[in-house]
Amino acid sequence: MNQVIDDLWLTHHQYIADNEVTEFDAVVSICRFNTADKVDCEYYHQYLLSDSPDEHGSENNELEFSYDLFAEAVETTLEHMRAGRKTLVHCESGVCRSVNASIAVIMELEDLSYDEAADIIRNCHDTMIFTPAWFQEFAERYASTNE
Repeated sequence: MNQVIDDLWLTHHQYIADNEVTEFDAVVSICRFNTADKVDCEYYHQYLLSDSPDEHGSENNELEFSYDLFAEAVETTLEHMRAGRKTLVHCESGVCRSVNASIAVIMELEDLSYDEAADIIRNCHDTMIFTPAWFQEFAERYASTNE
């Protein structure tokens, strides 16, 4: 688990599954794993966002691949950040969905480009960052529609 900026933390599903997580006001889960019973926080949100358009629509898959769902997760995170709530964002592996949602949050809060916000995460996140083109596009689209 890594602190990205003030009140914004980033991790992966397994960290939450293996640890008692009690130090956050809000948790934003961007994956199929419901971690609500593993965290003790006032606000819990789960977004069933797929990693890729290839996963969307596959048999027995409850995940959705959409910009609107991505934007909703970012907006929820921003709402908590602006209210001064210590917020944890996670996805399954902590390298794609949660990272790119956090990049969009940082772009919005700090008025930075995608690359500048990604550099902030690279400097503190202890795992690789996977940035498929569609998530970079989602983050940049979010920032441009909120200027």
